[in-house]
Parts: sequence; structure tokens; C-alpha cells
Amino acid sequence: MNCEEIGPFVSELYDHQLIPRHAAEHILSCAACRARLSGYAEIGAELRLLASQTLSASEVPMSRLPPQRASRWGEWRQRLTTPLPIPRYAAVFTIAFFLALCAALGLVETQRAAEETTQQFQQALQQGDAARVKMMLQKNAALANSRNDRQMSPLHIVIDESIADQPTVRQIIQLLLAADADVNARIPYSKRTPLFEAVSPSRRSLLFGMNGTAELAALLLAAGADVNVRDWQDKSPLDVAVMAGNTEVAGLLRAKGARMDIYNAAELGDERLVSEILNPQPELINARDGIGRSLVEIAAVKHNARLVQLLLTYRPTLDIFDAAVAGQLPLVEKFLDADSSNVNAQNGRGMTPLFFTALSGQKRVAELLLARGANVNWGRRYNVQGPVADEASRSGWITPLHEAASNGDREFALLLLKHGADPLVHDQGGATPYHVALMHGYSDLAEELARQAGLSQQSPDGSTDIEENERAAVGFIRVLNTVEINYARSYQTGFSQNLNVLGAPPTGTEPDKTNAGLVENLLSGRTKGGTSRSFEAKGYRFLYTPGPPDATGKITTYMFVGRPLTYGKSGKQSMFCDQTAVIRGTAEDREPSVTDPPL
Repeated sequence: MNCEEIGPFVSELYDHQLIPRHAAEHILSCAACRARLSGYAEIGAELRLLASQTLSASEVPMSRLPPQRASRWGEWRQRLTTPLPIPRYAAVFTIAFFLALCAALGLVETQRAAEETTQQFQQALQQGDAARVKMMLQKNAALANSRNDRQMSPLHIVIDESIADQPTVRQIIQLLLAADADVNARIPYSKRTPLFEAVSPSRRSLLFGMNGTAELAALLLAAGADVNVRDWQDKSPLDVAVMAGNTEVAGLLRAKGARMDIYNAAELGDERLVSEILNPQPELINARDGIGRSLVEIAAVKHNARLVQLLLTYRPTLDIFDAAVAGQLPLVEKFLDADSSNVNAQNGRGMTPLFFTALSGQKRVAELLLARGANVNWGRRYNVQGPVADEASRSGWITPLHEAASNGDREFALLLLKHGADPLVHDQGGATPYHVALMHGYSDLAEELARQAGLSQQSPDGSTDIEENERAAVGFIRVLNTVEINYARSYQTGFSQNLNVLGAPPTGTEPDKTNAGLVENLLSGRTKGGTSRSFEAKGYRFLYTPGPPDATGKITTYMFVGRPLTYGKSGKQSMFCDQTAVIRGTAEDREPSVTDPPL
């Protein structure tokens, strides 16, 4: 057959019909016939041609048949069900993004769980729960080097803040060291290691005395604590121990290689050592330590008159500040005669000559300075100094009256008050001179200062000054924290069961655990409006809640809450504090709690 005869079969093939075998063989062998087919029809025809060689028409699979024109509904169904042509890189990106999102969500959850675990661990340290500390360290040894929100390590926390007894604290320290706790971990802002906490005047030294701190210091030293490390003030642990008068710890540090200098010798009042250092190097008599203190100042502030006289024999060069603190009246007068402005001169720490007389109790020199125009209310704080001139500037200052109160010097304090000293100025912790006297155990002076400041007097709702009331409230809580520590240390029965037991004993009797004599009547709840667990002052009501006794009968936890008598009128801050001594607050009209932020 020729191409013309095959033509109809080509047409039939194009129309998707089966053709005879001989026609199929011709098309396969004829290039012209095959050329008549093109595009997709040619491919489909060839498939059917191959199928016709082996299958009958009824046996051709539907998947091999050429596509039929779909109905309109079929076209829409095909469009809806056909996958979108997403580029390969987009699909990869989508999958990667989904996986990253899942990982991020998992990381956030993991981090939240880790933070909760760390907080629980820190609470166990503060509560002295050795069993829980041990269990958590076994599960996660990395907790031994975790940090709290103040960047304190677990060793810092347990030494300075734990309410546990000495054996328990020692056990927890050993657990932490066994878990590779960094014995030389430093708090970023103070640069202090745990050894500083062990040798510093702190809650622990108040609770357990100097012997307790010596034992803890020995544990740290045995674990490799750096004995000559320096803090942000360039002080070493030995400097801190010596300034605190902790001679036992100072001896321990010296035995471990702490470097003793002339300032340490002067702090300790070691006349022999001072002479041994000065005799071959007499020029050191005019040396000053890292914060600018002279040897004469160090000895005078320690009220060591003999050492002051010894130092004066080496003929030091004294400025007006050294002369004032050492009680050198003629020399002070000479400075004032030479330049009257010297009466309110300030040294590098923002302290006037009157400040120095308050530090060492030099009343005669103070009288001269006040007669010559000394500013009795000159205040100082970190990097700032100046006159405390008005109500707005009363917060955050330390004045000569604060210094006199910390020394318990009643005569000096009355002298300052007579010349117009402001008894309501607050230091950076919120304490007035009254609070300072109480914290140092001078309840008689505190009572006098309270009368002068009007702290025990108020209008019915205490609405005279909201900011003043709030600052006073912080001061009261701060005092009570210190008093609770002193009570626990003195009677070894834990914290007090109520406020009344902190008050003065009956006339003619000695203080005991039922009448400790640590605060005056206002803070012990013995005045009008007070109870065994509450008192009212400066527009606030304060409530004390002791925790339950432990197995030994000791009260190891407590809470103080201070709330305004009339919210918005006598105060806007409610305050909470527990045995950790962290004062927390809220400006909302509700009960404050441990979950509120620190003030």
C-alpha cells in the first residue's frame, strides 16, 4: 500500500481510532506518514500504535489512552486538585523555617524550665535544705555554678543568706564544692568572691559570731580560695576582716599567705607591727590606703587613742580632716584662721571636717567647727555630696548625725540636733539616724532620736507626707530584719515568736528571750495601736508573721508586711520582707508578697 492509501488510517489514528496492522506497519516504515503526526497527538498515536501491536482494543489501559476533553466541572476540579508549582528552594525554606520555629519554641520552654529549676535551687540554699540541694545537684551538677538575679553564686548565697544553722551551712558548702562550684566566683559589680562573704560582717556573722565565719573561711581556703583577691574598692579579704575587727579570721588569712600591710596593722591596733613597719620606712607615715584614709584616720576612727599618739610621734603631715578626726584642736583652729572656707571643705570622699569629728567623737573640735559655721546637714553619698537643703533632697544621704548614731554617741548627737541637724534625712537604704541607732543596738539614743524626728507621732491616717512615710517604712523593716538576726544570735532559739519579746525588760531586770531589750516600745508593739505582732507608725501598719518551729523548736522563717493605713493618702507602696532580708514592694492596693520585685 502507498501513502495515499494509508492516509485515511493516519487520520483515524489522529482521531484516536484503532487501525489495521498492515497500516500500522506502513506508518512505522514511512517517514512522510509519520511527519503528518505532530506534538502531543503524535506521541499519543505512537503509544496506541504500540498497544495495537500486542493488545486488542478492549485491552488498552485507560492510562495509555490520549486525554479526552474534560467538561467544565472537570477542568475546575483538576485545577483545584493539581499541586501548586512551588519552586524547590521555597519548599526547602518552608520546611527549614518550620523546623527552626519548633526548635525555638522548644528552646524557650527548656530555658523557662531551667530558670524555674535554678530558682528552686536558690530557695533551697536560702532555706538551708541540704537534702534538696544534694538531690538537685545529683540531677544537674551545673546548678553549683548558677547565678541569681543579683549575680551571686550558690556559695555566695548560702554563706550570706541561708537561715540554716552552722553545721547545715557547712554541709551545703561541702556539697557545692564536691560538685565543682567555683570557689573564686566573683559578683560582677562588687568583684567579691565567696571568701569576702565569709569574712565580712553579715547575717551569718551576726547569727553565729566570728567563730562561725572563721570555720566557713577555712572551708573555702582549703578548697583553693584566693586569699589575696581584690574587690572593686581594691580591698582584700584580710582588709575586710581587719576592718570588721575579726582578729581570728585575720590570723587565719595571714597563716594562709595573706599579705599584711601597714593599714591592716593600724586597723588591728597592733602597735608593735606598726612600729616594725614604720621604723625602716618612716615615709609610710603619710601613706593613704585605696580609699584615701590616712593612718591617723584609721586609728582615730577605731577610737584607739594610744595608736594615734604613737603615729603622731612620727610627725605625719596632717590636713584639716586628719586634725579634726584626731582631736587636734589647735591645728584645726589654725586651718580655720588661715582660710575660713576650710570649715566646710570636702575631701575626696565628700566628707567635711565635721564628718570626721562625728566618726571619732571629737566633741570639742565639733563645737569649734559649728561655731565657725560648719554645715550640720552636709550629706554625702556615692559620687555625690552637698547640703541637704530641702524636703526633696532628704533621701539617699549620710550626714554627721548618721555617723553619731552608728557610734551610739548620745552627747554628740544632741550637740548636732541643738545646731539644727535634720533627724529625718534617709540614707540610701532608707534609714534615718533613728533607724541607724536601733540597728547598732543603741535603743536609748534611738528613742531620743525618735522623739526629735516625730517618728512615733502622726496624724490619724499618717497623711502628712507620702514619700516621707514610705521611706520611714523601709527603714522600720530594715531595722526589724537586723533585730531579728540579733535576737536569733543572742538566744539561739531562732527568730522571735512575736514583737513584744523584742522590747525592753521591766525596770531593774536583765534582758532575756522574753524581754530582749533590742527595740523601744514602738517597734515592739507596746504603744497605742500595737499588738504582739503589729504596730502603727508614720502612716503605715506593720505586721510580723513568724514561721512554724522546726523539729528542734526554732523559728527559722518570718515575714514582715507594711501597708499604708489609707492607701493613696498615707502611702502608695506596700512592702514585704522575709528572712532573706530582701525588701519587696508593690504600688498596687493589695497585700504584697515574695513574688513582688525588690525595692
